[in-house]
Amino acid sequence: MYESVAEETDEPQPNYLNAVLSLTTSRDVHDLWRDLAQLETRLGRTRPTGRRNAARTIDIDLLCYDDLSIATERLTLPHPRLFSRSFVVVPLLEIGVESINGQPLHDLPSADPKRVTPLSEVW
Repeated sequence: MYESVAEETDEPQPNYLNAVLSLTTSRDVHDLWRDLAQLETRLGRTRPTGRRNAARTIDIDLLCYDDLSIATERLTLPHPRLFSRSFVVVPLLEIGVESINGQPLHDLPSADPKRVTPLSEVW
């Protein structure tokens, strides 16, 4: 788990805690995305209208699904900002993910572990 500062926001926010996980599922990609959105709601997530990247209690992103590339109004895979976010790339590398849809992660600027703080150094 990593701590990072809030990015792309117009208002001051506390630091975020970030983690990634890899899982195997028989769920269709759209059903999985819907399940994750419902889980966010059950955990208290609200989505203020017109306030992208507002402070939130939980944010569960579906980063990728196998090598699927998809772009719909509600779902884009791989996640459109995945490759630029150290708080995503560093944990992905830590769990052994070396590439997403053929894009190597190791050589990305966001792969620099100095850009995020391991939780063990914070607590």
